[in-house]
Amino acid sequence: MDEASQQGEAAGEAPGSTANAASTPAHSYFTDNENLLQQGISRRTFLKLTGSSATTLALAPLASVALAACAPQAPIANVRNGSKVQLVYQDCRCLGEQLLFDQFHEQHPNIEVFYSPDPDNFEEKMLTDMEAGTAPDVLAGCCDTLPIWAQKGFLLDLRPYVKADLAPDTITDWDQAQYASFFTQTGMQYALPKYHGALALYYNQDMFDEAKVPYPDNSWSHDDYLAAMKKLTVDSDGDGKIDRWGSMVDIAWERLQIHINGWGGHLVDPEDSNKSWMARPEALQAMEWIRARMWDDKVMATKLM
Repeated sequence: MDEASQQGEAAGEAPGSTANAASTPAHSYFTDNENLLQQGISRRTFLKLTGSSATTLALAPLASVALAACAPQAPIANVRNGSKVQLVYQDCRCLGEQLLFDQFHEQHPNIEVFYSPDPDNFEEKMLTDMEAGTAPDVLAGCCDTLPIWAQKGFLLDLRPYVKADLAPDTITDWDQAQYASFFTQTGMQYALPKYHGALALYYNQDMFDEAKVPYPDNSWSHDDYLAAMKKLTVDSDGDGKIDRWGSMVDIAWERLQIHINGWGGHLVDPEDSNKSWMARPEALQAMEWIRARMWDDKVMATKLM
């Protein structure tokens, strides 16, 4: 989606929707450290042992957390019989995590959650940990990571857990398109939504007024958008360098997707995600329109410039 420093479109996180995914069999992560866990270890010690891996719990009180999990190597038989269960939760370095943990531990004294933040090289690190069987029990993922992990068989099918523990009204409260996106073509459910990131148009009214450009509305076409960008782009001192851009684009698949959809195209075949539709006329037209705005008209800012 376009984002303009002066006039543009603001995109929320999640683009595609953030989901938490549990990547190794619950409990199996602790096999090598069983004695330490039985003795009880501090969170600090635990984080030293786990390094940069992180985990996230998806439980009823945290219904807004999206998660996926790997198939456990051993059955989880002691979750409900009063014994202590220890799990690793990985997520972004977000504010408020400790408050959630405190609330969760108070409501579920038989479950202990250890938090570890996402590593810097998240995609590479998590795939390596999953292949080695050392990933956390529950973790967060997004648009271009969760489907790959699910296709490779690293994530647990959540359908039995959803059926047993998730209230139907919680499911219907989510955006149904987002919820449906966490199913494979074979019907496996590999994640739950954590939050919904929205893409929205925003613009600077003062600058629109200054340039005498009408505010955007639902009648705008791509031509109207381009005309506005040209009027809003300013070289204030005449040195040949743009001081204010009319718009901005973030070169990322989840941001470009909305442009391709706007031209009637798709990144992949909606019926078969293994088939790319990027070579279809609609997708090519959308990408060419963005390229021309950046490099030919020089009215759309991007990190590539």
